Amino acid sequence: MSGPADARRTPSRRSVLVSAARATAALPLLAGAAACSGQDDGGGSGRPTGGGSPPSSSTPTSTALPEAGELVWSDDFDGAAGTALDRRDWAYDLGGGGWGNGELQTYTDDVANAALDGQGNLAITARLVSGTAGGSDQRWTSARVTTFGLHTLSAGRVEVRAKVASGRGIWPAAWTLGQDIQTVGWPACGEVDVIEAVNDAGQCLQTVHGPDATGQRWYETVSTPQPAPLSEAFHTFAADVDDERVLFALDGVVTGSVERSALADGRRWPFGGPQYLLLNVAVGGQLPGPTDASTPTAATMLVDWVRLSRPA
Repeated sequence: MSGPADARRTPSRRSVLVSAARATAALPLLAGAAACSGQDDGGGSGRPTGGGSPPSSSTPTSTALPEAGELVWSDDFDGAAGTALDRRDWAYDLGGGGWGNGELQTYTDDVANAALDGQGNLAITARLVSGTAGGSDQRWTSARVTTFGLHTLSAGRVEVRAKVASGRGIWPAAWTLGQDIQTVGWPACGEVDVIEAVNDAGQCLQTVHGPDATGQRWYETVSTPQPAPLSEAFHTFAADVDDERVLFALDGVVTGSVERSALADGRRWPFGGPQYLLLNVAVGGQLPGPTDASTPTAATMLVDWVRLSRPA
């Protein structure tokens, strides 16, 4: 989700951080990688602001994801319906202004946008609060919650079990950023998109972002087409991250990987230090495109659990 200024990714009460490049021109990535976007925007929001073709499909593998290592932290989102997240575990990125990517939502910490649903899930809901979907008067709110400064993982597995939101212009995501973002900026901090889906949620998009020698962004995407929209059921999305590789999986099956050894000359590997988790639902922006009259006025991503595990 990158934009014209790194401010978007800097965690603060008015952060402009958005999730990483949703990909344009993504190729299958198994032990090697494919270019995920056409042009580098040099920005810092995580999603590309430039144009580009949609991600190309990758061929799913039949390789089972290895067992996770030692559990470091998890959240099962148990609690009464309407309960806010525990501030000892979660923080909020707040604000609007397009997030460097032409997005429509204003992020809040209101329980109308992020709360437990009473059935063991976190519900993150993008809501049309005034105007008409697709109209010039539309106004949306949503939530982006993070573990910045609270829970991080330097090497190991990030897992999220979720039923993603869908609808024209809807953009749910679970992703990580380097905890050092406030000092080194983005993309130098690195970003891993454990799952991104757009519009009808017909593809599982999983992306790695990093810097090149000039500080500009590179990224590689694994795009896995789905037999049914990801929004129709819960799925488990995973990324194993270390200083040599990012391995992606969906429902326990490896979808692809990005290997440090296969990077083009000049591309730098930003992983090995602490990364923190983000969960959000965006509206509009370069990857999903605009909303229209068919866009639901409330689009919810349900998150059953999240887990951070270090290697055994």
